[in-house]
Amino acid sequence: MMFCATKIAASNVNGKGHINCSSFKTSDRAHLTDNKRESFTDTDIYEIIDKICLDTFITQHGISNIDVIKIDTERHEKEVLHGLGRCIQIMRPAIIIEVLSDDLGDQIGSLVKGLNYLYYNIDENGGIRKTNEITKSDYFNYLLCNEKQARQLNLV
Repeated sequence: MMFCATKIAASNVNGKGHINCSSFKTSDRAHLTDNKRESFTDTDIYEIIDKICLDTFITQHGISNIDVIKIDTERHEKEVLHGLGRCIQIMRPAIIIEVLSDDLGDQIGSLVKGLNYLYYNIDENGGIRKTNEITKSDYFNYLLCNEKQARQLNLV
C-alpha cells in the first residue's frame, strides 16, 4: 500500500504541532513539540505542522492489520505509541522503538503494561537480549513482541 507524501506527523493527538529541524549538529535532527518556537539558530528550520494519531490514520485508510511498526521519532516515541493505543490493543503488532532514556523506557512500559509484550534490548553490535523492563537501550532500540512473535524470530 502506498500513500502520498504529506506534511503530517504522528503523535498522541490530532491537531497542530511545532516541528523544528536543527542544523544537524546533534543527533536530535528534528523534533515535534506542542510548544511554540523557542530559541533557534539561523540555520534551524521551524514549521507548524499537522499532527495525527496513528489510530486515526489507520481507521481513515482502512488498515486492518499491522504486523510490525518501527517508531524512531527523536524523543516523541511515547506520544506516537500513545496515539497507537487502539491499534496496539486489537492488532498487537511487534514494535521496534527507540529508547534513549530510562524515563522514556518507564513511560513506554506503562503504555504496554498488561498486553503480554516481551522486551528485547537490541544491540546492533552485540545481539539482542531479553529484559524484564524497558530502560535506556544499549544501542538505541528495543523490540516489543508477544511470545508467538518471539518464537518466530527464534528468540525463545
